[in-house]
Amino acid sequence: MTRKAAAKATTPVNTENPPSTPVEPDEEVKYVEPAKPNKELPRATILVCTYNRLKLLEETLERLSSFIYYPPELLTWIICDDSSPDGYAEKVAALPIVVELGAKVVSTDKNGGWAKNVNNGLAQVTDDYVYFTEDDYFATAPIRLDAMVALMETKPDIGLVRVRGIAGTHIVAHLFEADIKDYIPDWQDGVGLIGKIAYFQLDSGSPTPYVYSNGPHVKHRRFHEHYGVYPEGLLLGETEEAYAHTVKDKMHASPDGAGAPAVVILPQDVYMYFDHVGDSYQLTDADKRHD
Repeated sequence: MTRKAAAKATTPVNTENPPSTPVEPDEEVKYVEPAKPNKELPRATILVCTYNRLKLLEETLERLSSFIYYPPELLTWIICDDSSPDGYAEKVAALPIVVELGAKVVSTDKNGGWAKNVNNGLAQVTDDYVYFTEDDYFATAPIRLDAMVALMETKPDIGLVRVRGIAGTHIVAHLFEADIKDYIPDWQDGVGLIGKIAYFQLDSGSPTPYVYSNGPHVKHRRFHEHYGVYPEGLLLGETEEAYAHTVKDKMHASPDGAGAPAVVILPQDVYMYFDHVGDSYQLTDADKRHD
């Protein structure tokens, strides 16, 4: 079902306080500005990386545009392609959802792998905040981008908020709270008081190397300014592993973590609220160099 058809065929979910539990994928989330905020949310970019998966990309965009919770006029959409064959970038630009969103399509000068593609996409971003996802993550629940950005505006020591869950991963996390009522006065997450947001800060001493993950996440530009861009010339799984180690090592190198942008996740996002539907690219037989 297309996004427009879904809007006509279903009743939108509660837009005053969208649920943190999964909803039907054909339900649409519409942003409603909170009551009398004292501060305005900044602009943000949605960056989607792709390679030769038109149908998956189209569905990913339709679901994401329906579930993302942020003022639409403050969003810039960018799709980065790694020089896919057969006029793929032109086909992407012609998709109705891409036209509807006014998304910009950029491509590498030649095929170079996941890291080159994403680094090229990030180079096009002019906003401080970017929501990143690959082309095969189907959202199944509201994505409270407004709350994540408000959190990072309030707590500048945070560099990245993971959106894809951490369930099943051995991660040590510490529960904190921040006051975001200047941005979302009526925020409620069922953990703290109205206007207070709870978040888990992931510990760099966790047994897993994957404090950082390539899965859907929101980050401020300070994250890559500190940890650097993605290492190019590796398979995707190798890229993620290498970058995860870089993040942990740089966190350890900072006394008490001071100066190293933190990685956090909201309690309601610990569960995996995405269907990851594409072929595996994580150091398996399906891991591809695209050359």
